[in-house]
Amino acid sequence: MNDLKHVPVQMDSQFGAFQQVTQSFFEADQLDEEAYAILNDCPLSCATVDRFTEAKKIADGKYSEARRQWSRLKEIQEKSK
Repeated sequence: MNDLKHVPVQMDSQFGAFQQVTQSFFEADQLDEEAYAILNDCPLSCATVDRFTEAKKIADGKYSEARRQWSRLKEIQEKSK
């Protein structure tokens, strides 16, 4: 019976982890959109491309972080089966 008391906590923890991963992907999407929006600046110049490149690196880093979080979460779920 005691084992059942821990199930909701584990489910809440996993739900929170899923929310965090979802938030990370959402933030990465926003950063990516912001990076591409820079290319709409007219006229297109070397400085604009440099700004885009830096913004895109930040977005790509956030995507990498989100993918790592997702992979860790999947590993935890596989181990708990």
